[in-house]
Amino acid sequence: LDDTAGDMFYSANITGTTVSVWQTNFDAVTPTQSNGAKFERTNGESDGLANWGVSPIVVAGKAAIGLEQTRIVFNNADTNPNQISRADINEDGTATTPIQITTSSTVKANPSLAGNGGTILYDDDNQKLINKMNHDGSGVSTIVTLGEGETTLEQPNISSDGRWYVFVREGDLKIRSILSAATDPDTSLVTGIGNAQNPCFNPDMTQIVYS
Repeated sequence: LDDTAGDMFYSANITGTTVSVWQTNFDAVTPTQSNGAKFERTNGESDGLANWGVSPIVVAGKAAIGLEQTRIVFNNADTNPNQISRADINEDGTATTPIQITTSSTVKANPSLAGNGGTILYDDDNQKLINKMNHDGSGVSTIVTLGEGETTLEQPNISSDGRWYVFVREGDLKIRSILSAATDPDTSLVTGIGNAQNPCFNPDMTQIVYS
């Protein structure tokens, strides 16, 4: 993927009626050329950020993906805002009917899909756990747990190669290997501010941005 220009997806209430997942262009070289034509790809998104990756799963060395190989994961207010759904993009740019891929009764949010299309991370149980699962909802496991006296774990973002992830613990920015055990210590990236939000790897994984 070219990290200077291309397509991006984001959640917004553009129509004034509901929050949806929209597609538009971005141009990092000439930012004024970004956010031109917009296309609504799913509707009813809520409770967490939408995230996207590739479909089907790809491996290193393959050609750059096209729009028809894009997969979106999000919380779907039309079915259950506490559950995670997945939609794939067709060749004509329309989205397939979203499929709910989580079923347990706990509140889930902020799904993040690896760049190879295979692994999804999300925060679970009202921001008390970070879980990992396969793109179809199988293979659920807990990869981060709260420490003593802590109250929030949230907003995981997995790197494009699926090897690392960043997340927010008690408002501070942390990073881990995907192979780490749930009880292993974190590596701190930003501490002491208490309100870090929305961490995200850039496409080549050389930088992490957050708000």
